[in-house]
Amino acid sequence: MENKKINFDDTLSRIYERDKKSLLRIPKRYTFGDLATCEDIFYQAFRTIDKSVREIEKLPEYSEIIRWMSDTQGKGLLLTGDCGRGKSTIGCGVIPLIFAHFANTRITPISAESIVEKMDKLIPEADYFNVHSGYAIDDLGCESLANNYGNKYEPAVRLINEIEAKIKTLIITTNLTPEQLLDRYGVRTMDRLIRLCKVIKFKGKSLRK
Repeated sequence: MENKKINFDDTLSRIYERDKKSLLRIPKRYTFGDLATCEDIFYQAFRTIDKSVREIEKLPEYSEIIRWMSDTQGKGLLLTGDCGRGKSTIGCGVIPLIFAHFANTRITPISAESIVEKMDKLIPEADYFNVHSGYAIDDLGCESLANNYGNKYEPAVRLINEIEAKIKTLIITTNLTPEQLLDRYGVRTMDRLIRLCKVIKFKGKSLRK
């Protein structure tokens, strides 16, 4: 018997009515235009965020981010690799600015070091968490372990798990390699990161002068 495509939408709506949206896990897909438009947006936003740069060098990594901007495919970004290549400026400044301006979407920057002290505000009750459309975690890997009644745990993992559960946008910058991330956070968290984010590796000498 030939398999036929089954359309469950009407049945799902009839059975669950108001709860339908809570059952479906559909990450939000963004597009900010074609490649030329996204390139223009990206570099204008970059100049707005970092006024210390007289001339922005167009790196191959930036081209990958611009391609992602043309269709995020429901994913965030994991910017990993060498220091001084603009990861933090892009992840915690440029991308949140673009999302706020063109998608009216709030991507909240947070340094990895401050996750522990801000945990109660980062992961509050569900209604408040929904105010944030996503998070930009800067310098993942530099944070200390958290302590819960003597039990040590990775605070970033808790935040990443919550972001995945509520299908939020996740932007991460880190100097750790994928192998180092795997070693620190484990297979399950790396699997989540790959599912949530497009991985872009930054390579080369620091641009800081």
